[in-house]
Amino acid sequence: MRIVMWAAPISRASLEAAFAKIPNIEFTSVKNADETIAALPDADVLVAPVFNYTPAVANAVRASTKLKFIQLLTIGYDRMALDKPQSTVSVSSAGDSLAPAVGEHAVAMMLALSRRLHDAQANIPSAKWDGAYNTKMFTLEGKIVTIVGFGAIGQQAAKRLKAFDAHIIGISRTRPVSPLADEKLTINQLDSVLGHSDIVMISTPLTPQTKGMFDAARIARMQKGAILINIARGSIIDTNALTEALNSGHLGGAGLDVTDPEPLPPEHPLWKAPNLVLTPHVSAAGSAERLAGFAAENVAAFVRGEKPKALITL
Repeated sequence: MRIVMWAAPISRASLEAAFAKIPNIEFTSVKNADETIAALPDADVLVAPVFNYTPAVANAVRASTKLKFIQLLTIGYDRMALDKPQSTVSVSSAGDSLAPAVGEHAVAMMLALSRRLHDAQANIPSAKWDGAYNTKMFTLEGKIVTIVGFGAIGQQAAKRLKAFDAHIIGISRTRPVSPLADEKLTINQLDSVLGHSDIVMISTPLTPQTKGMFDAARIARMQKGAILINIARGSIIDTNALTEALNSGHLGGAGLDVTDPEPLPPEHPLWKAPNLVLTPHVSAAGSAERLAGFAAENVAAFVRGEKPKALITL
């Protein structure tokens, strides 16, 4: 069975080492779209992050008569949902392999904003010893944190937030069952809690239903001074509405690992918005070994004729 993998450089070595341990396969590691497309006609399995699922690769996937399984190296699958492979191809996401790192990144952003580390950092270039920002600092203890999308990432964030004695509201399409949530609501109840949530974290997949979910009207419903965290996809938030809410002071801060557009252009006004912590879509970094173990074992299960984990419905 032939496995073709197009992975990011940061995780390629770990993945190659993990796949080398799978018996009875022919493994090819490619480095770009052209090499992927050339290898696909003979591939039984494609391993790649959703970011590499370009229209050209999608066309090559659909042209393949041999391909049977795609193992994504990402939790999100939005590009593939919009440009679907043929129904004979099964697809698995990265499951919960990246969730601890992404959940931790979200909590790090909450801590940075609540402890005003961005204000402290701004003082460093001018060697300014000025703690006047301490009047705006707060702790996470007792704060209401609403997590929109209470899957693997949301639960990993909640697990860490419980150590700070935060009050967790978990929101999903169907009512969450995890004991990590102090309150468990459906997405239809989101607006009922925005007015008293201190922090809102977005970790829901990007779908036609969630695109633009946090528009100007919904951001306006948030409690004044609240913090908005997004480690999902940038287009879930209306970027212009977010920029205005930060500039007006309606929001007390925002932590973003994703933006719309992405990458954020240098001239975009969001760069100059106050109380912003922004990272360039790196929240899953540090998970290479965990991702490699999950992906290799999942593909090995497929090779053995077993049902892979984290299968998704497109």
